[in-house]
Amino acid sequence: MPVNSAEVLQLFLQVNKLQRLLAPENGDARWEYLQKWLRDNPKYEKQINHCLKLKPKEAVDYLADEFELDKNLISLFDPKGTMLGKIESLIETIQTLYKERKEMEKIHA
Repeated sequence: MPVNSAEVLQLFLQVNKLQRLLAPENGDARWEYLQKWLRDNPKYEKQINHCLKLKPKEAVDYLADEFELDKNLISLFDPKGTMLGKIESLIETIQTLYKERKEMEKIHA
């Protein structure tokens, strides 16, 4: 069953919050911010972990399907695709953070 407009807005608010937390100017703290956000939002952990294995564009499509987001409803809130672009960029950032963390763990092992 597709989510309603309030749920779409809530998802968009979470994307904006996560984007601010993971902004480049937050530097090394981004990893900790991401981990805290995941602890505060455990319902998204499975999806985030799956997105690590996908190309960002594929991950956006996966998330839309996973959250049963009606494409027409998304278009009402995001007619120019700005939010979808933010989500794709956010996925790239999260993937980069996980790769960097994995490399750091190899160095310190």
